[in-house]
Amino acid sequence: MDMCPVGGCDRREPRRLCAVTGGRGFMARHLGAALLGSGDWCVRITDLGPQAALSPAESDGLLGAALRDGRAAYFSVDVCELAQLTKALEGVDTVFHTAAADHTNNNFQLHYKVNVEGTRNVIEACNTCKVKTLIYTSSSGVVFDGVHGLFGVDESTPYPDKFPDAYTETKAEAEKMVIKSNGRNELLTCCIRPGSIFGPGDTIVPILVSYGGMMKQNNVIKIYVPMHGCMCWIWLIGRTQSKLRQLQSTKIIVGDGKNCDDFVYVENVAHGHVCAEKTLSTIDGAKRSGGKAYFITNMEPVNMWDFVYMILEELGYKSRFRLRIPSYFLKPITYLVDWSYHNIFSHYGMRQPGMLTSASIKYATLNRTFNCNNAAQQLGYKPIVSLKEGVKMTTDFYRRLRA
Repeated sequence: MDMCPVGGCDRREPRRLCAVTGGRGFMARHLGAALLGSGDWCVRITDLGPQAALSPAESDGLLGAALRDGRAAYFSVDVCELAQLTKALEGVDTVFHTAAADHTNNNFQLHYKVNVEGTRNVIEACNTCKVKTLIYTSSSGVVFDGVHGLFGVDESTPYPDKFPDAYTETKAEAEKMVIKSNGRNELLTCCIRPGSIFGPGDTIVPILVSYGGMMKQNNVIKIYVPMHGCMCWIWLIGRTQSKLRQLQSTKIIVGDGKNCDDFVYVENVAHGHVCAEKTLSTIDGAKRSGGKAYFITNMEPVNMWDFVYMILEELGYKSRFRLRIPSYFLKPITYLVDWSYHNIFSHYGMRQPGMLTSASIKYATLNRTFNCNNAAQQLGYKPIVSLKEGVKMTTDFYRRLRA
């Protein structure tokens, strides 16, 4: 068994050494905590920042202690720089590749550079450094075409011919590379496809809780809708203060409000990664699961809009009224936004807004649920936190922040 030579540490304990790329990201932080908490791993955290930049809670907690005693080390690494990656992965047994471009920025060149070329560099660095196992954080969106809803689909669902955004298109291409690299130079690979991730520290809840899911700025109410990995927002214009107050107690629903989603608590996603690594560490598991992709969910599909307003109501925001906005009403606006960006604003280096795009409306109005029986049967995956428990822990976290 490998020792634990992390960042110059002189500890010589029978722990294996792993690296987590994009290790300061939302899910990656929870994955790092799970790995350190197991006692089985020393962890190299790699990310773009020059320093780890811990929060006070992290500094006083498990990660801070691990960085101080050598069970963890931080490496400033850009996945687009092969030399940096190779240096960071020297002596590593397993790589958890979570690094990805910001999904809210629908810039294809950026996503291709980070998600595709960056993943290619990770694979090459793994081969150079004789890494045994590569676990890739993919996305359930790699089988979504933005046109047809997905209801209980499994891994036999093919990649679509066309994707709704640059993020899912490049994640799919990167996933294909990781799968194809399985068995080459003795590298074992596996891809994890999470549903819509939520939990303490996510990007969904802070936006939702702003004035009960609405933020008033200059007589504009922004209503935020969570989608897989990103946000769409709908602007409504309010003319009087009384109308604004009435809207703030109204449930805003885009489409027919019947679409379901597979929200997954962040610790379950981290657990899915750990299950994949454990499976590949056995001879039978490597034969069965090497080079495969697995959906990871809470196994509790739920109406997307019910979930959104359940979180708001847990935080004390009550809704007395319900307002449905037909998707066909918004489509002309979204097409205008898309056309304006691609044909005008992108030439001036302007970033495409995450609001009112055709892709965002598709995410908010179509079914997107996934069957993860294969993960349960082949990886031994089972959610460790229920949806109800996850919502409570998430809302408790944000209540403490507001206190």
